[in-house]
Amino acid sequence: MKKKVLIWTAGVAALALLVVAGGVYALRGGSSDVGKPQPTPDTDLVRYHVVGTSMDPTIKDGDWLLAKTDFKSINRGDLVIMRYPKDISKVYCRRVVAVGGDRVVMKYYSNVKLTTVFTPDKPSGTVFPSGVAPVGNSYGEYDATVDQGTYYVVGDNTVPGGSYDSDEWGLLPKADLAGVVTERTSPDPRKL
Repeated sequence: MKKKVLIWTAGVAALALLVVAGGVYALRGGSSDVGKPQPTPDTDLVRYHVVGTSMDPTIKDGDWLLAKTDFKSINRGDLVIMRYPKDISKVYCRRVVAVGGDRVVMKYYSNVKLTTVFTPDKPSGTVFPSGVAPVGNSYGEYDATVDQGTYYVVGDNTVPGGSYDSDEWGLLPKADLAGVVTERTSPDPRKL
């Protein structure tokens, strides 16, 4: 009888551990953090492990990225590793969609958040993401001009709540950039 109780107790404990671990993973999965940097033999390259879905579909939860820390400039479209300005212990991967002097208008819809970037060379604006038709009326808007030395960054996951980025917390100071992503090293290596 004692053996059955011991086996049953061990089984319940193992199940409880799996439930807790699954809950922790589920909470982390939406966090969009990248793991702590892992140095490489090349002194200006650092590897990061992606935890979260904010860069879906470009980068997936569990991917490994290589980022160049010795970068000269940041351009629209670059994927960057950045420290969250309100808590620099958190590190994210985001896409730069606007640089100093650009104007950004972001609107939330029920199916997507659309970010329109107005630049000196494209005053009619470029919509991110392209090819997605909004559903319903917009229910929130953010309009900002990007200051010199700052960037407007967003996640590629554009469903409402899919990414925590400049749409919610504002401009990213240059000092909070940690690197420019050059490639995904796993699961299948490719340049980004």
